[in-house]
Amino acid sequence: MATSTSPASRIRSKSLGAASDEDAAGNERLTGLAGALLLAPLALEGLTILRIGQMRWLHMFIGMLLFGPIAVKLASTGYRFASYYTERAAYVRKGPPVTFLRLLAIPLVLSTIGVLATGVLLILEGPTQPDRILLLHKVCFVIWIGVCAIHVLAHLLESYDAVDGEFGALRTGTPRVGRRGARLLVLASGVLLGVIIALIAVPGFGSWSHYVHHG
Repeated sequence: MATSTSPASRIRSKSLGAASDEDAAGNERLTGLAGALLLAPLALEGLTILRIGQMRWLHMFIGMLLFGPIAVKLASTGYRFASYYTERAAYVRKGPPVTFLRLLAIPLVLSTIGVLATGVLLILEGPTQPDRILLLHKVCFVIWIGVCAIHVLAHLLESYDAVDGEFGALRTGTPRVGRRGARLLVLASGVLLGVIIALIAVPGFGSWSHYVHHG
């Protein structure tokens, strides 16, 4: 015997489905915006390496500044990961990233954590005996720059669409997604967190001012 549902139940069910889909779309939008936010400081961080002797202070400051936006990016992608594997309907419908990018995420996350963690250790330890940590920092960076370049190229269009959809300034036709204010608040909080971490770390930069690596 078929069961019937009332019109009110059907409307409520549709509303819940739409809200769930919008949650997934909002998460995708936040991830894209966080990626776009990271492009400029990451590029600048890379440029400081070319003149690290003269730009070491700036290199360390930007590195600490990146903690906040990277935390937002890891949290948003981690949320999607958890939602997909706990079989939340909207995330299952959206599906996972392609297999190659899912596999790439492992060295990307580990090398990102490695670069940031060794950077913090270098600031805390100072240049007294930095060789082992400095070597590990460089190894993590070499791995990170390779996988990050692939990751950025693979998701560049998504970041473009996210910025366009949120601000509507680049091109028309991108659908709007609700909770825009909440996403912008999360991004602003990430930037503020990065600024606070960088300012707290500034006193540790001084010991590196005159460091010269021999050999």
